[in-house]
Amino acid sequence: MADTQSVTDGVLDILEDVLEIPRADLEARPTLRDHENWDSMGALEILSQVESRFGVQLDLREFNAAKTVDELAAAVSAGIK
Repeated sequence: MADTQSVTDGVLDILEDVLEIPRADLEARPTLRDHENWDSMGALEILSQVESRFGVQLDLREFNAAKTVDELAAAVSAGIK
């Protein structure tokens, strides 16, 4: 299993890039849907980049169930073999 902090950092990198939100804002408000740039197209781009970067395949329902940065990182960590 991958180091939790490195997965969280990687997820934050992707979120920062796709949502165009500074990491500090993402860390201060970790609930993904609280950010105005969060939309369905951005979510799909995030899913695609997460799967590519970490070599995982997340079920769409599992991805959508992740409400926070930590929950998304945990789902990614669970999928890493």
